[in-house]
Amino acid sequence: MIDPPDSAVFVAPDGDVYVDRDGPGVATVRRWRDRYDPVAVRRRQRRAAWGWTLLALLTVALVAAAGLGVGLLVSGSFLRATVFGAGGVVIGIWFCLGAASVLISGDPRNAAVPVVPVPAEVLTAAQADASAADVWRWSVAVATEADRRRTIGYETYVERPHMQKQADDAREQYAVVYRAYLEAARELGVPPREPDIPLEVADQSGTGSAGGSGDPLR
Repeated sequence: MIDPPDSAVFVAPDGDVYVDRDGPGVATVRRWRDRYDPVAVRRRQRRAAWGWTLLALLTVALVAAAGLGVGLLVSGSFLRATVFGAGGVVIGIWFCLGAASVLISGDPRNAAVPVVPVPAEVLTAAQADASAADVWRWSVAVATEADRRRTIGYETYVERPHMQKQADDAREQYAVVYRAYLEAARELGVPPREPDIPLEVADQSGTGSAGGSGDPLR
């Protein structure tokens, strides 16, 4: 069991136990505040909102001006040019929405977060002298699998034929997450929980499986 005062983990101001991937250091508390402190989070969200607003306004203005200019050159009519300008506004708005959705969907879950909470099972099962890097890796693996369990059933439910590709992709992603969790459970010496959806998973010794026939995860 890990004892926070004399180990790689630390108790944050909110009372929960966290681990810094690089080990406790002068930047650990700042890293925690940047990610989890409500005041810092709200401040970062406000800055991001203002930045997106400014970007959206500039994009819309530039595209609208370009559309207006093209309209004047092509048609010579202010009315038609106004239509071109309005079309530019619509294009600018769609561009901003698309860019925002790409950034949001491309955010990896916990993968690049240097400070993460330590789940209770990791805190209990890990050796007292475990390194910060190992505790961080185990915590990410356990927490990510638990997080995916909440939605994977819906993500892999196929109601229409066109949903099959999305379901297959979600199953493959969960398989990767579950494999990392299995490795963490083996290193921690705890019995792993079964996958939330049917998966063919070979155990680490190659002699058994969890939820399948013993073939590698697919």
